[in-house]
Amino acid sequence: MNLVNIDEVDSNLNLSKYIKSLFPEGSKVVIAMSGGVDSSVTAAIMKKGGYDVVGLTLKLHDNPSTNHAIRDAKAIADFLGFEHNVLDLRDEFQEHVLDKFMSEYEEGKTPNPCMRCNKNIKFNGMVEYTKSIGASGLVTGHYVKRIVRDGKHAIVMAKDSNKDQSYFLSMISKEHLPYIGFPLGIMTKPTVRRMARFWNLFVAKKAESQDLCFAVSNKYHDVLKNMGTQDISGDIVDVDGNKLGKHDGVSKFTVGQRKGLNLSGGPWFVNKVDKPNNKIVVGRMEDLECYDIYFNQLNLLGDFDFNLMKNLSTKVRGSHRPVPCSVETYNDQEGKITLKNPEYGVAYGQFCGIYQDDMLVGGGYIIDKSEIKSECIQGGK
Repeated sequence: MNLVNIDEVDSNLNLSKYIKSLFPEGSKVVIAMSGGVDSSVTAAIMKKGGYDVVGLTLKLHDNPSTNHAIRDAKAIADFLGFEHNVLDLRDEFQEHVLDKFMSEYEEGKTPNPCMRCNKNIKFNGMVEYTKSIGASGLVTGHYVKRIVRDGKHAIVMAKDSNKDQSYFLSMISKEHLPYIGFPLGIMTKPTVRRMARFWNLFVAKKAESQDLCFAVSNKYHDVLKNMGTQDISGDIVDVDGNKLGKHDGVSKFTVGQRKGLNLSGGPWFVNKVDKPNNKIVVGRMEDLECYDIYFNQLNLLGDFDFNLMKNLSTKVRGSHRPVPCSVETYNDQEGKITLKNPEYGVAYGQFCGIYQDDMLVGGGYIIDKSEIKSECIQGGK
């Protein structure tokens, strides 16, 4: 078996040099530990790289997966020989993520709880903890890079484009940038798993974590059902209002979805989730075509002026490729993204990540044009 040891990684990727560029050699660092292979290898890299490591796992909710994550993270910390702690943020998670998840659903939007968690819970809580114990930085297992460019800290896309997670950091505070680092940003997933095997980490073959950490089934409608939402049968209509069929609950659908419609004459795609009227609106692929994206809650990771920037692009989902665009701001919170190529399945309630070349500039919360409050929109922009 072609295993990777630390010397081979050093020679091929300059991993030692890269982690030293993140934080002073030998300094105390906090490792965000989920109990998975990525965070475990991250911990091993920093520990074997000579750093004073403290592991930290967040307790965000009460379910079996959370308890298993804490157990596995503690076992890895014991195996590698460093301290491990648990930070209880269940109340904050309920307020900023779960309650918002429910309210957005009630508005007919497509929630993105992971983005809200990164913005309001994970990085705020972990960076604050890092500072409180006098550590030099927080290290996570995200596939993304934090570098210094033109004298300023910046987040750039990972080497492994298939695993790049920069989009999910587009709403974090720019004040966190000097305190966070990501060793896996210069590596690929196969390399990470080989390192886990080489270091005998028992999580080497552990499956990828699910998108909804608070859901046992990883399905939105199961989460909503557990939160008290009742599924009610309703109509499926086309964009002209013609009835095409029936659905058994709007919580089972999201914009852009094709599967599960059970309609003849397809292919059909969900164009809109009309929660107030309990309807699913469907159309053809071309009905999902979008060139203009409106946003608020603009978050910038530096002092950027879109009027002076070239080579801009945006992502509207973490798995999507960046689409070239221009960005116009109406004020410090609202604006419009104009795509040079169409996107499909843009959903209100999701977030847009904005890039210049490979650098993450920031992000915003995708809304309907009618939600823009700026007077600029009255001019038809």
